Formats: sequence, C-alpha cells, structure tokens
Amino acid sequence: PHSPADGSTIEDLDLGEDGWISMVNREGRLLQVRGNTRLQAGDIILTLAGPDSHIDDLFTPLES
Repeated sequence: PHSPADGSTIEDLDLGEDGWISMVNREGRLLQVRGNTRLQAGDIILTLAGPDSHIDDLFTPLES
C-alpha cells in the first residue's frame, strides 16, 4: 500500500506551518531536499514537526 506522499513533490505536500522534511534517503543515497523533490514508495524520510502536527498521516499507508 502506498501513502498519500508517494509520487508527490515536497512542495505539494501539506506539511503545515511547523512541518519540515530535512532528509530523504533513497536506496542508501541521501537526496538534496528541494520543493521539487518527488517522493517514492520506499524512501526513508526524516521529518521535523510540532507536537500538534499531523505530518505522519502523509506517510501512513492507505488502506485498500
């Protein structure tokens, strides 16, 4: 199952005012994080967010 973030660019994600993606690891390689970075299933993402953020919902697999 894929998450809502799969196939999205970082700039298209609703990270909220206090959400931030600081690192993307794809197949063992670190990618430079930019707004046009397109996320893929299997990416390992380091996010920073405030305690009231719902950023984790973007990376939770959708139920089929």
